[in-house]
Amino acid sequence: MKLFDKLKDYSETDFYPMHMPGHKRNSDMMNAPLLWQYDITEIDGFDNLHDANGILKDSQRRAADLFGAKHTFFSVNGSTAGILSAIRTCAIMRKNSSQPPRALIQRNSHKSAYNALELCFVDAIFISPEFSSEYGIFSSVSPQKVEEAFLKYPDIAFCLVTSPSYEGIVSDIASISEIVHKHGAILIVDEAHGSHMSFSDMFPKSAVHCGADIVIQSLHKTLPSLTQTALVHICSDRIDRKALARQLSVFQTSSPSYILMSSIDECVSMLSENADKLFDRYSKRLFSFYDKTENLKNLRILPNLGIENAFAKDASKIVIDASLTYISGAELSDILRRKYHIECEMCSTSYVLAMTSVCDTDTGFDRLYNALYEIDKFLTRSDTHKDYPIYTNVPQRYCLISDAVKMKTRDVKITDSAGCVSADYMRAYPPGIPLIAPGEIISNELLEYVNYAQKCGIDIHTSFSDSGFISIFDIKLK
Repeated sequence: MKLFDKLKDYSETDFYPMHMPGHKRNSDMMNAPLLWQYDITEIDGFDNLHDANGILKDSQRRAADLFGAKHTFFSVNGSTAGILSAIRTCAIMRKNSSQPPRALIQRNSHKSAYNALELCFVDAIFISPEFSSEYGIFSSVSPQKVEEAFLKYPDIAFCLVTSPSYEGIVSDIASISEIVHKHGAILIVDEAHGSHMSFSDMFPKSAVHCGADIVIQSLHKTLPSLTQTALVHICSDRIDRKALARQLSVFQTSSPSYILMSSIDECVSMLSENADKLFDRYSKRLFSFYDKTENLKNLRILPNLGIENAFAKDASKIVIDASLTYISGAELSDILRRKYHIECEMCSTSYVLAMTSVCDTDTGFDRLYNALYEIDKFLTRSDTHKDYPIYTNVPQRYCLISDAVKMKTRDVKITDSAGCVSADYMRAYPPGIPLIAPGEIISNELLEYVNYAQKCGIDIHTSFSDSGFISIFDIKLK
């Protein structure tokens, strides 16, 4: 079957998308038909993304004005290109070039950040967020830990924080930015999951308005824009605009899709004209959903407040916790998909993530609530997950990621890899956050977690090896 035919067939089913992209295939809200005849290249009158001086320059300026940035770039290679470009720009801007640039990186960052560390030969100091033992998720990054890292490593050139996280946990960006700038460094915020936060007081404040220097947002995740569209905001005078523009031209295609760029512009126009109305309606739907789900007996919906060690929570991310029951997150996700035709964004060992946006309908929220209410009635409490293994440590490092990829390797079974130095990534996807990265030592604790995750139905991927195997250095540790 051709891909287009499969997409067409799926579009005619009644599956409801509790996942990205944020437009939710809601054709009633979209103003731009996407037909073959709109697919052009840089012909006369249509400007050039990598040297914008006409209609694209105007479009990017409108986006900057809407989001409150000093300057905004379009990305048609998603937030991935923005993160790669931001890290490369900061790595080049460092004053001392005799040593690899040192950076403070949130451990549960997207895989694109790790790719940038490899490509830019960055000496990464990883900082783990706090952990909520009650819900089994990473919480916020502690400003105190950021301060401690700078005191220990005063040559840190830049810092990358992911806020909100996949589950919607937001860090105190205003406090972190003060600390980072006090030490003469630059703050990048991966706000890929937070492009909607500027448009309603029910959401935490965007990093654009909290002192960050570069903020990267995926429009397609939570706003009505096509998959692969993102914005890269310059928010301070600490960033060389030309340097960042050059890196974006390196990491993006030289033939950017005008259909993708027009969807960004349509999204900006829609929000400029109707954000108050759209988000007022959206807020009421979210409040109603959270109010109704308070009567669930066995499943839990993560609260917007009161999560252990969390600075704030983004209410648009509905995290459905099954840890008090006998089913795993993967099993709950499968029930929602198979029986109720609700496709959620991702699942973990103990929870399911449903992503929402302004394009969700009353019918969509009702379908999710009714499904959860029915499932909840047939569940019972269980301590099955009470002592499940968790893995929150930063692994011991043997060498930099950029050095690791050059060394001789061999493949071994994951189950036989304890004590070895990984030459590979190991991750559950989505969200693509590495459990282990090249150059790090694989521990027994990590393998216990991987074994448990697989038993719960979570797929664990490595990058370069066959299923069930991982590439390691062909060396012996003392």
